[in-house]
Amino acid sequence: MARYPARTSDLRLGGPISTQMSRSRRYHPRMNRMRWYFDGGIHTPKPPEGEDAEDELTMALYYIRHYLDDFTHGRDVNKRKAKYVTVGSACANAAIVIVGALTTLTSWPVLGVVSASIAGLISIVAAWEEILSNRELWIRRSETVLQLNELDRRYRVLALNGQERAALAQAALDELNAVLGAHTRGWTKYRQGQHTSANTPTVDSQTSGTTYSP
Repeated sequence: MARYPARTSDLRLGGPISTQMSRSRRYHPRMNRMRWYFDGGIHTPKPPEGEDAEDELTMALYYIRHYLDDFTHGRDVNKRKAKYVTVGSACANAAIVIVGALTTLTSWPVLGVVSASIAGLISIVAAWEEILSNRELWIRRSETVLQLNELDRRYRVLALNGQERAALAQAALDELNAVLGAHTRGWTKYRQGQHTSANTPTVDSQTSGTTYSP
């Protein structure tokens, strides 16, 4: 099954997005649905073939559509994971409160073990979220999706105006590279900022020594 849209001639002619291979077919390999559901990565596109490689502009639109689909799917995955982490942590904290109340009423020691296990699970999920930063990725990818959507619409319209296609293709690829580069630089800067803040030295007022914030 083809991973990418089989035809971009419709893109070149300004056809509706519904003429493309549906995202469900593109991202739902029959034996790999679970991986699709949680895979929010950005993938390198395969070289265009057939009608996707008719000319320079068709190829440029192919690459724009690939990254637009990938960023849209990745944004949805990050949004879903952020929702699970937020709601799941709230439910787990509520469960700790309920278990604590039951422990007080019943004096069952096993409930203390249950409460500690839930607290440990919350710590693991919080550490996982700190590494992946799904909420921040959701926001940043939403911005990138808006930029790629605008890029896709604009060059699909320009393709109908009779302008020189090779020049349009080069301009489209330059703008695509600028959007992808800005996203990468922004994300790298954010991660570096996280690392810097996590290792910023602070002064312990009791020992007058230098410690590092956790």
